[in-house]
Amino acid sequence: MVNYQKLTPQGITLAKKFVSHTPKYGKQISLPVGFTFNTLLSELIKPVGTRQIEFFEVMFDGKTAGFCYYTIYERCRTAEIATIFLPKYRGKNLSFPTISFLIKHAIRYYPELLRMEATESSSNAIAISILLSAGFKIEGVRPNGYVCGKMISDAILFGMLLGKDRNTVSSLYRFDSFKNRKKEKARLIRQGNILLKHETQLMQDVGIFDKFAHAKQIIDIGCGFGQFALWLSKKFPTVNKIIGVDPSEYMIQESEAKGRRKVSMVCSDGLKFLERLPRGKTDIVCLRFVINHIPSHLWNRWLIAVKRCLKPGGIIYLTLADANYYKTSPKLPLMDIMFKHKKLLREKNGGIWNVPSVIGGHLHTAGYNRITQQSVCLNTKDMGSHNYAVSIGDQFIWGIEDNWKKTGELTKRLLLDASKQDDFWGQVKIGIHVGEKQ
Repeated sequence: MVNYQKLTPQGITLAKKFVSHTPKYGKQISLPVGFTFNTLLSELIKPVGTRQIEFFEVMFDGKTAGFCYYTIYERCRTAEIATIFLPKYRGKNLSFPTISFLIKHAIRYYPELLRMEATESSSNAIAISILLSAGFKIEGVRPNGYVCGKMISDAILFGMLLGKDRNTVSSLYRFDSFKNRKKEKARLIRQGNILLKHETQLMQDVGIFDKFAHAKQIIDIGCGFGQFALWLSKKFPTVNKIIGVDPSEYMIQESEAKGRRKVSMVCSDGLKFLERLPRGKTDIVCLRFVINHIPSHLWNRWLIAVKRCLKPGGIIYLTLADANYYKTSPKLPLMDIMFKHKKLLREKNGGIWNVPSVIGGHLHTAGYNRITQQSVCLNTKDMGSHNYAVSIGDQFIWGIEDNWKKTGELTKRLLLDASKQDDFWGQVKIGIHVGEKQ
């Protein structure tokens, strides 16, 4: 008989031998980055911010057989799950009921969860089948750093989606989660208008205009309100078909390209859409400001999904902002503080802060050729002092946890006040990356 109970004093004494932030191969459960067992115990009593931890003893025939826990990150609605069993109970088929318990318990208390990650005690096929049987859909697999020879310890991390409904997405950015959709729409439209003319010049500099002009089918993943799809239809009238894809039904319904001849708008998760497409039928796939919102362990799957649907000679086209290249004069110290906080948030959720610095290597690993990159610095002369201040200032409010929101709003006000001065100057760097399928 298997059951589960909250940690007892005896369980805590035993757990200290088996739970560690520096686990020994095959002997201890690994904790999330930044945790020690003592901090975990303190957070069981007093949660920190929007993070919640639940820790249990696994009981078998009335004796402690192992331990399990999950950590909820409410801001991005994700959870980490982990289990470990004492040596004499390993191989007793306790994994399936334990993981099922964790899933059901987590969903019961946090019904809005989008993602769950699970740690299993080995990297074998049985462990994977247990997780699949428990209702997971595997999104990717990555080792968590504890490897002995060719074997991986209990730190195998399965990134998964519960797939409870069609709104489950593989991106951390969700437009429909904004309380004020009109404000976020205005921000996206305003920034899109600023960027398009500079992006046009970058495309010319790289020499890919002919690729777009002679394309039969172009797909714009994460199309938002359809600004780029609309621009493509006007700039390249010979293209037969342009498909804009976004998981937000609101954005699709409000799209500027809706009803445009040769343009189709589809409400779907981008990765799922790409993986359903016919192989080798698409000329260009655009990922504009998309990869930076996706956990980095899923990048390879996205890039391979794009390559699969491209024709030989087809290209992947990415647009990204350089996160380390936001400048103002006079310098505002609060900006540095807020960017550091945003960096921690992104990295905590599996992302990489400065995507342009590493994406070229990922394109190469995924098998793309003729990888090229071109960037440009936009300053207040290009954008206007007020537009620059608003565009950068809005980034301090989006995605910031509640206890930082007032600081973000203060930073934006300081930027706007500074932008009214004659000596105010600002700069941001954006760039494009292109890879070709052989």
